[in-house]
Parts: sequence; structure tokens; C-alpha cells
Amino acid sequence: MAPRDLLPSCAALKGGGREAWALGTTRGASSASLLCWLVVAAGTWEEDALPRVVRHTLSACNAHKVLSNASSLVGGSVSALQFWHGSMQVKRGGLYGTALNTPIFVARLG
Repeated sequence: MAPRDLLPSCAALKGGGREAWALGTTRGASSASLLCWLVVAAGTWEEDALPRVVRHTLSACNAHKVLSNASSLVGGSVSALQFWHGSMQVKRGGLYGTALNTPIFVARLG
């Protein structure tokens, strides 16, 4: 499955991942499921935080997928879909000093 195939099924979490937003169901459907995804740059603080995120946030999801520039993270304990080859280092900027990573997503998922 390509990363772009995951995007239409994704939904957000609120409250630090403790509560999933209620999902509307389509007419005739009896339930909904939640696929969560996140992007983690290997060798950064994001990778260090990953076990905690999986345990506390992604546990609210029916399924989850980790996208990264490596296929294995946290010493091999977390598998990832390698959607980017090379560094994911980007400039920070804008009003809130956020990562200006749109070009990575456009190049790989667009």
C-alpha cells in the first residue's frame, strides 16, 4: 500500500490522543474505524518519543501506520513504512516556527 493510499482514511485525535473524535458513519454503516498515521524522522527526538506515542496516542486507533525515512525505528522495535530516502531535515519558520516540510509531502504523497 502506498502512503498516499492511507491519507483519505486518516483522522485526527484530540486531548493528547486520549479521546478520538467521533467519526460520522455513512448511511447504512453500523460502525466506523480509525486509522491513525504519523511521520517520524529517524535519529531525532521524534524517534525517541515514538514508544510513548504508540502506547498512549495510537492505542486509541483501530490501526496505525508510521511513515519515516527509515524502515525500522527505536532499535528495531517499531516498523515503519519508508516513504522518504535521505534526510528529513527542513527549515523552520512562519509565525510559530514550525517545520516547513510541505515539499517532502508534496514530493512523496502528491
